[in-house]
Amino acid sequence: MAINWDKFVRRDRGSLLFSGILSLAVAVAMLFLYFDKEKIRSRDDITFISGPFQEYSWVDLGGRNGSSLTFKLQNYHNRFKIKADFFSILQTDKFRTIPSGDTLTIGIPNGFAKYLNTQKQPFFVYSIASKDFTYLDLKDAIAKHNSPLFLIVAGLFAIGGYAFIYFGRRAKVKTPIW
Repeated sequence: MAINWDKFVRRDRGSLLFSGILSLAVAVAMLFLYFDKEKIRSRDDITFISGPFQEYSWVDLGGRNGSSLTFKLQNYHNRFKIKADFFSILQTDKFRTIPSGDTLTIGIPNGFAKYLNTQKQPFFVYSIASKDFTYLDLKDAIAKHNSPLFLIVAGLFAIGGYAFIYFGRRAKVKTPIW
């Protein structure tokens, strides 16, 4: 007995073509985001600054919305932010127990160093260390920053988009059943 799939699944030409174009647009946007981000390849692309730790702010936005972790050093007006990508390599329990006044050395991209003590907010941090402990390792942060995951996902969206367009161009134009 053959199953008539058209009774259960309605695929018309317009929806397949729209899905294909949307998938290709997402792929292009992801490629733009990947190639537009700050270029950090090695320790030479990072500026290290030091200062006494003042306070941190960890805001949990709940569920799928994620979290935001920022902190301040006493001798800088700027807030420093840890990317959500780096939460998995951050020594979270140790970071939460940093005493106020403990001197931290943090690494920020070279391009942001000229904006220290200005209105530019916040600065992304790629390294956090004190004299006793490393809270965020630079090598791990650079590896996460340069992860090819965006390229892989963009490629999958592009392949899916081309498949939708391919099948959409060959689909029958269905008339609505009223």
